Amino acid sequence: MDIELIAKIAAPFLSLITAALLKHYFENKSRLVTYMGPAAAFPKIGGPQTHTHSVVLQNAGKKSATNVRIPHGVPMAGVDLQLYPPMHYTIELSPIG
Repeated sequence: MDIELIAKIAAPFLSLITAALLKHYFENKSRLVTYMGPAAAFPKIGGPQTHTHSVVLQNAGKKSATNVRIPHGVPMAGVDLQLYPPMHYTIELSPIG
């Protein structure tokens, strides 16, 4: 049994498997990018514009992002959310303390 011959035959197969696993791990991930705006104007339906800061969250990866949490340090009464494309979301309030 020639070990060198077996190594020459097995090396390309092992390289192919390793490359496929690395590609799957690195390319099929969600990659969230956050942009913070110091000031923005959001139109209110039936009222004046609200001037506040903006947070833009973009998924630059190829896989859908799940369980994304965006903490905010102000009461939710003054928060207006705009999602594009429209999708289901929930707001969970946690006790401060």
